[in-house]
Amino acid sequence: MQENEEGKLTDTNEDDEKNTFADELSEGYTDIGAEENADNGIDKDSGELNEQSSHDLEKTKGNEEKESNVGESGNSWDENMSKDNEENDTEDDRDDEIISEDESNDSESDEDTASYKGVVKSKKIKRTIAAVVFSIFVFALLVFGYFVFFNKSVNGAWKVEDTTSDVTSVLILDKDGSAKFTNGSFTASGEYHITGSDKMNLNIKSDGEDIFNGTYTYRVSAGLTNRTLDLISSSNKIRKCTQYDFKEIVPKVKDFKSKPELLGKWADGRFGYTYEFKDDGNAILSKGNTSLKLTYFVDDTSIKLMQYFIKETPDNDTAMDKLSYTLNGDSLTIGGLTFTRV
Repeated sequence: MQENEEGKLTDTNEDDEKNTFADELSEGYTDIGAEENADNGIDKDSGELNEQSSHDLEKTKGNEEKESNVGESGNSWDENMSKDNEENDTEDDRDDEIISEDESNDSESDEDTASYKGVVKSKKIKRTIAAVVFSIFVFALLVFGYFVFFNKSVNGAWKVEDTTSDVTSVLILDKDGSAKFTNGSFTASGEYHITGSDKMNLNIKSDGEDIFNGTYTYRVSAGLTNRTLDLISSSNKIRKCTQYDFKEIVPKVKDFKSKPELLGKWADGRFGYTYEFKDDGNAILSKGNTSLKLTYFVDDTSIKLMQYFIKETPDNDTAMDKLSYTLNGDSLTIGGLTFTRV
């Protein structure tokens, strides 16, 4: 035991032991550090790496660099793949656009094709219609040429040009051999027969007077728009006729009131006259092969008969007589002449 400066006693052996333990502990740490350095390739005396450790360290760095390079290469490959994918996607988009454009072009092409087919079809229809119209025109022209230039038939209606009347006179020759001559509302009936290549027997009379009577040489000729018929008598008198579109006119009587008991046919047994009264105000007075078309008005005691003359319209009516009449069953007396219902 020793006394320190402060007069306290200290245990010298205890201090020495503590110092000895501290040195050993320090040396232990030093040995442990040396062993760790040795394990890490560090020289315990110089603190530098030995050759083996340096080689291993370089190898480790090389591996790390390789791994780094591999990582970088992998990253670069990933980036390249990403770029390639993006480029592929862009190309796919372009392909889609091209396909879309192609589809659009195909659609437009289909529309153009359909439109073209429609135009072609329309043109074919127009050509067909034009061909049909042209064929009809040619056919009509041929028919017209035949009837105008080659048709020598006398059948039909012919306007008689040599009459002095201001009312149109018409000769009608039917296929059955019957013939009629009309002048206004007057009609005379007869007959005709073809007796040779240019000969005709024609007989039409009125109250014993000849309108046409005898054998005629006939000649049918064609003009640019119409045909003509010349009838040449035995005395070489020529009666010229022109083909005519004959339409029978039936007058419309305004404000007409019929009497049912008067309607029908009435015949005179003495002179051969016949009356026919119709419910529209028209009447016919006939005798033999002649007839006269009339209009009439009737009341309880009298009947007014009128003859009309046909030009373009039957407006020119001429009053004949306002005759008294009596009606008793099937007996009708007009102007003192008695008729019986037929």
